Amino acid sequence: MKDLLSKLFDSSYELIGIIFPGFGLLCLVGFAVVLALDSLQAAELVATGVCLHGAWPSLLGHIGEESGVGTLAIVLALSYLLGQCLFWFSRNGPLYDKADDRAWPRFKLALRVRVPEPRARFAPPLQVMYERALARFNIPSDPDMDSDEAWRQFYPVAKFYLQQHTTKSLVMTYQNKYTLHRSLTALATIAFWASIAFQAFFVWILVFDHGVDESMFWVRALISLGSIAAAMLLVAVFSGSFGYYWRLFGDSIVTECHSELSGPKPNESGK
Repeated sequence: MKDLLSKLFDSSYELIGIIFPGFGLLCLVGFAVVLALDSLQAAELVATGVCLHGAWPSLLGHIGEESGVGTLAIVLALSYLLGQCLFWFSRNGPLYDKADDRAWPRFKLALRVRVPEPRARFAPPLQVMYERALARFNIPSDPDMDSDEAWRQFYPVAKFYLQQHTTKSLVMTYQNKYTLHRSLTALATIAFWASIAFQAFFVWILVFDHGVDESMFWVRALISLGSIAAAMLLVAVFSGSFGYYWRLFGDSIVTECHSELSGPKPNESGK
């Protein structure tokens, strides 16, 4: 039963933390390509017949009608690949202390696809529980080792121990959440820069090409402005919630390990 639950948790990590954000990026790329081609056609900068009313929709419709399973497999594969790209780009952010946990510095770093991570892996009041768990696991300590290196030794041992001794753990739940929110921060950042690029393109069309339907491009420019504002809001929200779930993840590992190692056993709780 525990092996089955472990496999389900691992699958949920891939689905929630990798595939779901990757699918969001795939939709964003597809929408951007269609919008760009349609706008170029409307501005008469490319030939007709390659955009919204041309070969692209008929090709996609043909694929969807003839091979639904194949299309799903392609979408899943692309979502997984793009999700891995988001994961690896977003995890290269710098560490920051609690005193530096301010929205504006965190927002500026996130806009560079460098989502900052809290330096503290868990709440300071849990330090005693953490040290007791280290001693119980017989993990060697080095005076020259910083807290991040010590955590990298403790975390895999503690996670394996919890997988073997408990079926009701919040560790994977919070790990899935912080991975998802970190990738969503990177996705919102990409949407932010893509919206700025489209905004510049629409302004260029309106300023230098007066033969187009200006009302259509004014509407698209306003939508692009709204997209920029929405993306900025999402970057700020998800970068903050990522740090929140990151700390809850560390708190849950320390407290659950302490409970399993030092707390009363199930058959002793009623005594």
